[in-house]
Amino acid sequence: MRRFLVGRLSRDHHNHLGAMISRAMTEILRPFLEKWQVEYRHWWEYQSNPRLAPLERQATYPRLKELLDDWTAVRWLMRELQKELVLVYNLVDVGQQ
Repeated sequence: MRRFLVGRLSRDHHNHLGAMISRAMTEILRPFLEKWQVEYRHWWEYQSNPRLAPLERQATYPRLKELLDDWTAVRWLMRELQKELVLVYNLVDVGQQ
């Protein structure tokens, strides 16, 4: 843990681990969840057909394309964050296939 110096800010505080994680949560994950979680859950519980298999049921969600487009953007942003963390903290890149 001493390697990552979470509590010490360098001159470039934007690359501070705590700041990067906080930005990822507040600027990427939270907006996505706030936009989709309540609406999708309500649809799933009260409007979708519970007799369908889960993947078939999900495929009938009226705004599925928009949800998947947003999810694709979130995944891309999180991969970019992972690349930045690998670069800044000299980590092993486990994301490379």
